[in-house]
Amino acid sequence: MIDRFADANPANNFAVKDERVLPPANYMGGDLSGITRQIKQGYFNDLGINTLWISPITQNALGAYQEYPEPRRWFSGYHGYWPISNNTVDIRFGTDKDFTTLVTQAHQNNLNVLLDLVANHVHEEHPIYKAHPQWATPLILPDGRTNIRLWDEHRLTTWFDSFLPTLDYEKPEVVRFMVDSSLYWIQQYGIDGFRHDATKHIPNVFWQSLTERLKREIIVPRQKSVLQIGETYGSRELIGSYVGSGQMDGQFDFNLYFDARAVFALDNEPFGKLQTSLRESLNYYGYHSLMGNISGNHDMARFNSYASEALRFDENAKEAGWSRRIEIVNPIGYKKPPCYWHLSPLYRAYPSCIMATK
Repeated sequence: MIDRFADANPANNFAVKDERVLPPANYMGGDLSGITRQIKQGYFNDLGINTLWISPITQNALGAYQEYPEPRRWFSGYHGYWPISNNTVDIRFGTDKDFTTLVTQAHQNNLNVLLDLVANHVHEEHPIYKAHPQWATPLILPDGRTNIRLWDEHRLTTWFDSFLPTLDYEKPEVVRFMVDSSLYWIQQYGIDGFRHDATKHIPNVFWQSLTERLKREIIVPRQKSVLQIGETYGSRELIGSYVGSGQMDGQFDFNLYFDARAVFALDNEPFGKLQTSLRESLNYYGYHSLMGNISGNHDMARFNSYASEALRFDENAKEAGWSRRIEIVNPIGYKKPPCYWHLSPLYRAYPSCIMATK
């Protein structure tokens, strides 16, 4: 997450000046130059990784906005998921040149760059929404209810918040616009793929159209690999419905992650549970799949917060983050890795986040 990683250029620090936005929900100054600095210093190479997934970099709304549900807190767009542009780098993260430099330095250090792509929605200040309000799905349902965060009931049309219109992919012009916008980042900067936000809330027609264009204009003629990995919370059947040669290469396997988190963090969870979960994923997605086996992400509490007893599994982790400082309670959490560690001389104890059991 750019804003929370490294600040190399204080000149582009523009926190929202609104006392209703508490510090944890405001900008903290991280930028693209900060990532580039860490690449040059060998930080990522020392970790033994080969790919950076970077949070959204498009220009976000400048002001503060209040969330729709209780407790109706005020937020800034520090996370990058409130786009008011599809092809402009956010001034708080840097410039086009800064991103070009980042990608160049990453490639020179044998690092791929995946960009977090927001295709489900735009911010209400986005010029495309102002010019074409009919490109959004209805906010008010026929029965009078407000169509906000009805995640399952209206999965493909629900809004994330009152100021974040969901795009209506029933309209071909919306599909064309968003596919063009997506290809721009590969054509202009040479990135290596996308992490797709909110995959299950976007109709398959977008994923099929984007993949077709990528193969026709980038992958085949340029002989360039482009990885597409999605984010979907739900059943394995739903997750797998977006994966295939005509859509995405894979998705994050959250079902396997939740089982692995519990098994590694809790002493009373049997390894058989993880073994069963892993086999179920392999049965659904195949042994050849490019599913993302993770140790956590930016939407969740850190694994070590659970493993070290700083958080309980039966509490609301997000609310806990607002009410108290989450600190390591028991250092044994560091010895409960959410990934299987290769201990052979060949791997020199480098971690692999492909879940495995003994």
